Amino acid sequence: MKKYIFAFATLLITVKSIAQFTITNGISFVAAGNVTVSVKDLNMNINGNFNAGMSTFHFHGSLPTSISANSMPTFYKLELAKNTGTILTLNTDITIKNELNFVAGLLELNQKNIILDPTALLINESEISRIIGLNGGEVKITDNLNAPNNINLGNLGATISSANNLGATTIKRGHKTQTGTGLSSAINRYFDILPANNVNLNAMLKLKYFDAELNGISEPDINMLKSDNGGAIWNIETSTNKDANINYVDKTNVNDFSIWTLGTGLVALPITGLELIVKRINNTEVELNWTTMSETNNEGFYIERKQGNELEFSTIGKEKGKSIGDESRSKLQYQITDKNSFEGISYYRIKQVDFNGRYTYSTIKAVKGIENNGKSMKVWPVPALDYLNLSVTGINNQDSILIYNVGGQLIKTISITNQNQVQITGLNSGLYIAKLASDGSINKKIVIQN
Repeated sequence: MKKYIFAFATLLITVKSIAQFTITNGISFVAAGNVTVSVKDLNMNINGNFNAGMSTFHFHGSLPTSISANSMPTFYKLELAKNTGTILTLNTDITIKNELNFVAGLLELNQKNIILDPTALLINESEISRIIGLNGGEVKITDNLNAPNNINLGNLGATISSANNLGATTIKRGHKTQTGTGLSSAINRYFDILPANNVNLNAMLKLKYFDAELNGISEPDINMLKSDNGGAIWNIETSTNKDANINYVDKTNVNDFSIWTLGTGLVALPITGLELIVKRINNTEVELNWTTMSETNNEGFYIERKQGNELEFSTIGKEKGKSIGDESRSKLQYQITDKNSFEGISYYRIKQVDFNGRYTYSTIKAVKGIENNGKSMKVWPVPALDYLNLSVTGINNQDSILIYNVGGQLIKTISITNQNQVQITGLNSGLYIAKLASDGSINKKIVIQN
């Protein structure tokens, strides 16, 4: 006769170790019906038969714990609700049939994999509660994508649109920092996308990331990079749009998929020693100077500018390369003056193009505009827990602070006067943007960790 345990935990408690929820060999665990199994501060060890049914396994508590098994267990719903910063570690691959819900705490892959059923989802993943895995491991989902329109399989963070049929498509997301030829630095996230039909897709790909995954990279420098040979060699795929406020980068006209990450790349230039210097010479003009130490096959330079919170750079001028006979081995100097009276910060870069149509970019340089009468905003602490403080200086009259969520929805309006400190409460965990109503260029990013 088989033995069954219904929602019962065998506890092996010692003084120095964490208690164990153990299903021993020869024992069957069956969760009958739509029940919630509460697993507080317990390591879960599955050595017997395990049937989660349609139950929710709710992992919570203040201690780091783990899930282990002698064969891959299947969960219908798994909910992570540990204290902020507390880790649940996988010591086994797992399958999720319905959802993996993030309330608080971190889920460490630990070189293991999470397999999502085609309709399963990651729910409420956030800056303070998410999947990590610097040592390896992936979240994987497979489903049919026929003429997808903004489809984000499993909520993994890779949104795809295409008028073409991709067929059975597997998307894997990992958090091991990628390295390889052509890759200078990368965030702690990558996507491996493999459709059955993988040519002439003319697709759009939008990749999501968290601030906590930036790995020291400045968001204005982030670009998309792609590898067609398993991560050995990387090529820059210049992004179409990016938004540092809601943390995404996208690209249109993608013809095929493979491994993608976000970061900065190394490009073999037809020029060497490209150096850009930007300075404001008066309230209405910015001077750009750049030099090259050598040039080969250089068609010229496009000068690009982005102001304030604009999402994209725009071309404001073009300079033809000065090399004679398309080659120079001596230092060449270039200069333009940009009519620019913008009051906020302006960003400049040089796009160098060779005669083969290939191009690359200089380092982005920033220049301040006309003084905003000393206006500034201060927000603390960051990240905030139950409340945050906010003050503004440089305003003459009563003004308002507007609090937006990452979707651009206005959440709160707070009246404020010059140098007056206000306290904000009642915000749920997540990312918000605080803007000065009279001058939207004065803004701050807010991270709430309840």
